[in-house]
Amino acid sequence: MRVLHICRVYFPDGCGVTERAVHSIASKGGAHGIDSRVLTVSPRGGCDEADLSGYRIKRYAAWRSGGSPAFIARFRREAAWADLLHFHFPWPCAQWAYLLGRVAVPAMATVHADAAGGGLLARRGRDGFLARMRRIIVTSPNYLEGSAILRGLHGKVEVVPAGIEDLPARDPEAVWRWRQRIGQRFFVFLGGLRDYKGLHYLLDAMQGRDYPLAVAGDGPERPALEAHARAAGLRSVRFLGPLGEDDKHDLLAAAYGFVLPSCRRDEVFGLPLVEASVHGLPMISCEVGTGTSFVNLHQETGLVVPPCDARALGAALDRFWLEPAQATAWGEAARRRYVDHFTEQAMVARHAACYGAILGRAPEAGGRAHGGHAYCWRLPDTKEATMPIDPRRGRPASPASRPSHPSTPSNLPEAAVDETGNEDPGAELTELPEHEKQEQAGIPPDERGGRSGRAKHERTVGNHPVDPNSMPSRIGLPVGVDREAAADPGRQTPEAPETDNRS
Repeated sequence: MRVLHICRVYFPDGCGVTERAVHSIASKGGAHGIDSRVLTVSPRGGCDEADLSGYRIKRYAAWRSGGSPAFIARFRREAAWADLLHFHFPWPCAQWAYLLGRVAVPAMATVHADAAGGGLLARRGRDGFLARMRRIIVTSPNYLEGSAILRGLHGKVEVVPAGIEDLPARDPEAVWRWRQRIGQRFFVFLGGLRDYKGLHYLLDAMQGRDYPLAVAGDGPERPALEAHARAAGLRSVRFLGPLGEDDKHDLLAAAYGFVLPSCRRDEVFGLPLVEASVHGLPMISCEVGTGTSFVNLHQETGLVVPPCDARALGAALDRFWLEPAQATAWGEAARRRYVDHFTEQAMVARHAACYGAILGRAPEAGGRAHGGHAYCWRLPDTKEATMPIDPRRGRPASPASRPSHPSTPSNLPEAAVDETGNEDPGAELTELPEHEKQEQAGIPPDERGGRSGRAKHERTVGNHPVDPNSMPSRIGLPVGVDREAAADPGRQTPEAPETDNRS
């Protein structure tokens, strides 16, 4: 199954629920027979690159608003590669590209936010786009119940919770260092420091209470929050700034309880709650009608309080602090709930089942993971070795025996169409080398004309001819980047600053 993920922001420009879910599916979906590409935009400019795990990422230059004329102009051609389009909603630019391009490829969408409001044209475009989706995914039933834009569409909606990879036990020395720095028992907040996170209410709740609190993360609200803490005399509150993955999980392993005081529906799922549950932390969150109350069940994995209520938050903190046995029991239940509902493996498997249902195919259960690169091709079962090749460059059939596909565009060169009849956007101007044309025509090697007739051509492990102009050779690296420079995968374009693209 060829799946094209279409999202407005992707690593390293963003690192939220959407980006992490797409990366998990693209990097781990090979075990279920999923070939993935990611189509996105970036204000830093366009490029064509490959993730470390193998799948391809195509970026178009865009404005800060996410609009991209180049993306819209090329969308139909990019979509022709896929068996299925997976939109990550909302992104108006992609919605209009799909509608205006009259793309016939089946499509589905994951709704990450309502994107309600807008003018008449925006609403009609949004509603028309969602109506054309074969299936719609949301990350929690709580969010579905409160979603204004999904009313009347419940029949095509499926709940697939976001999941993350489990982690091994943390280094006891690293955990001990955090407790020495903050306290033997402390609460922790993890996330972006934005207004909808409700941290001002949490700081108000901390007044008169000397509970240690670690705030990990960065964002536009950080200066105001630090000033708030100083004005309130909260000496036990530590602003740690952004942390690396290892430090973040060591901090969570050392903490006593987790607090996410988000006060608006902008907190669609609450992935930090899942990260806390991986480490068996009891949780405090607010009821905002989204996935936060699906991850954290009231009186089962922690406490859920009304939003924008400092008094209720303070009472929840008191109960955690004064009832350690109960807090421990909630933490153990949180860990069990993570294993049952929020693992990365379960999320990827459910997406694979959804893709298979739309396309009428059964996903491959426990198949060999072959990466997410578009041209990792599974050869027929033979004694020959299997390796990534261009599907057009396999053992070619003779012209008489090659089946014609009814959906093959008649106005494209043969090399621009793969075996399924889909147009390959990157190959419409590519022609087969002369020696391969002669080989397909059945001309013996000693009778072939041109200098290729006597040349000894390099061949693959599977004894297939290697074409230096084939798609794997041409798109394996971004334009302008040589193979030595490719040793640094974070460098996306020749002039771009070095960035950490690890995900």
